[in-house]
Amino acid sequence: MFMPSSALTLASVLLYPKALGGGSVFSGWIPFNSSIINQFTEDAKKPPIVWSHGIDDKTVLFEAGQAALPFLQQAGMTCELKK
Repeated sequence: MFMPSSALTLASVLLYPKALGGGSVFSGWIPFNSSIINQFTEDAKKPPIVWSHGIDDKTVLFEAGQAALPFLQQAGMTCELKK
């Protein structure tokens, strides 16, 4: 499975059983669907996520970044999306 660094960052933050300091995503996408949310520990939900995404990105569309916010909010996390 191909997983760019942004998706790997999210997987690391969300699936590590302890709280990390935070995560930074640059033009990324969510590598999960909502069925995995119940596997996130309460500590794993604590780190803030800063998500930067270019609006002219042709590889990972801006809409993929926008879709991350509801997912992370549903998981109980804090995420800030920057263009």
